[in-house]
Amino acid sequence: MEFRTKAVLPDFPFTIDHNRRGLVVGSCFATAMATRLRAMKMPVVDNPTGVVYNPLSVAGVLRAAEAGRQYKETDLIENNGLWCCFDHHGSFSGPDRGAVLKNINEKMVAARGAFDAGDYLTLTWGTAWAFRYGPTGAVVANCHKIPAREFERFRIEPEAIVAEFDALFSQAAYQSKNILLTVSPIRHLKDGMAANQLSKSILVIAAHRLAEKYANVHYFPAYEIVMDDLRDYRFYEADMIHLSTVAVDYIWELFCEKLVAPSTRELFKKIEKIHAALGHRPFRAGSDACRAFRHSVTAQIDVLEKLCPAIDWSEEKKQLSA
Repeated sequence: MEFRTKAVLPDFPFTIDHNRRGLVVGSCFATAMATRLRAMKMPVVDNPTGVVYNPLSVAGVLRAAEAGRQYKETDLIENNGLWCCFDHHGSFSGPDRGAVLKNINEKMVAARGAFDAGDYLTLTWGTAWAFRYGPTGAVVANCHKIPAREFERFRIEPEAIVAEFDALFSQAAYQSKNILLTVSPIRHLKDGMAANQLSKSILVIAAHRLAEKYANVHYFPAYEIVMDDLRDYRFYEADMIHLSTVAVDYIWELFCEKLVAPSTRELFKKIEKIHAALGHRPFRAGSDACRAFRHSVTAQIDVLEKLCPAIDWSEEKKQLSA
């Protein structure tokens, strides 16, 4: 007897490897997946403006990255002693206006490089609910705890999302890339259960419409994997909202199975072994056993360097020589 409906994913017409660069933009689920990609030494840049949730703000990040936008002091606002930007996550905020601006613009330089050289984009939408700042009418990525009366909360309809990304995906710069759309499986219960479900449905509809229109746009069913395959609170953290490590690992396994080249998946296993070895603390630093251990791990890295010259092992080698 079967006691679950196991996810069966479609085949995708492309795969990624260490020679293909990626730009990941979207919710905290996007960052969770990008963190795993970077751990496997994949050349990926994620969320250059910090975590963003609504599709209009995701599109804004892409426009800024493509243009290599450099922000000005007038793009920042001060709130409770911190300088912040409505396009950026609160992690960019700080008391020093110049330092905040410098950090923002350095990340945008990296984003421009990732967009120009990127072979694929992974875009994760979290919610169809967004906020518009009253004084300017601009849609914001983050409200920075400014009083709610300063904003208008509104729902982005599927047609508006499709139109926003039509304007991007129809450009030559996007048609040369594979684009992976996904809806975050993390629920936004502050909106209420019904409003959250409506929001997710809007995002799924918009994503499928874009995937049906563009041959290089594809939908990865992360939301459906959690809702229809896992569908159990044991796969959530204690807050019953965020996914547990086990759940994210399961989605990661399905992602790798379908979207990572087979030879690269074999490399992942070797990289994981090196990570495990580097996480080991020798009982007696400086001993013959410690030197032999370091030599062994260095030799393993040398082998992988020959197998895949695109992987950067400089940090690991520095750790081993310290």
